[in-house]
Amino acid sequence: MAGIQRPRTPQDETLWRNPTWYRTYGPLHENNVMQYFHDSPFFDPVSSNGDLMSQIEHNVQIRMKITSQQEFDNHLKKMKGLEFVVASGSTETGVWIVRKQERKSPTLANVLATYYVAGENIYQAPTIGAVLENRMMTIMADLQHVLNLTNSTSELNLSPAVAPTTSTTTAPAATPATIAPSTGAPQKWAPALLNQSGSITTVPGPVEVWNGHSRYEG
Repeated sequence: MAGIQRPRTPQDETLWRNPTWYRTYGPLHENNVMQYFHDSPFFDPVSSNGDLMSQIEHNVQIRMKITSQQEFDNHLKKMKGLEFVVASGSTETGVWIVRKQERKSPTLANVLATYYVAGENIYQAPTIGAVLENRMMTIMADLQHVLNLTNSTSELNLSPAVAPTTSTTTAPAATPATIAPSTGAPQKWAPALLNQSGSITTVPGPVEVWNGHSRYEG
């Protein structure tokens, strides 16, 4: 029974490395970084690189002419078709950039993909389309989150506000005080004062005070 084939991981989601090769021939430099890249799944053996490597392996004259990566790249420029070249990098940083491109002429090539070689790790850089798609997905997710919050807020049942109950107490009306008519000798005017019980108290004048004092002494 044939085994179930697993789906291949997309190259832009693949991280490749060969620790055994790296321990034997590393660290990477300008003359061996492409040799390391050739063993990765990102390399296409049908490319101009693969064709030229086959010529070097089987043709002694070409092998003697091409003895460095720079001479290899110069020979690639004379060919047309798919190629892989080192765009930049250094041994100090340990990071190299490899480009996959379509060669049209010695001076014209269209870049198809970019790869990063960091130490022993190789991975493909995301394309502009993939970056824009990821940004759009993030924006759409944020907008959906905001809409969900807005809908949940509008569905809340808010109870109407109840005005506080206040009680009003009416104070009893004040009863006007009456002054009884005086008997006997006429009295002079005296200021009327309101005592604590609410009735009118008449302050005695000097004559009433003197008569009262004489009455108690007599």
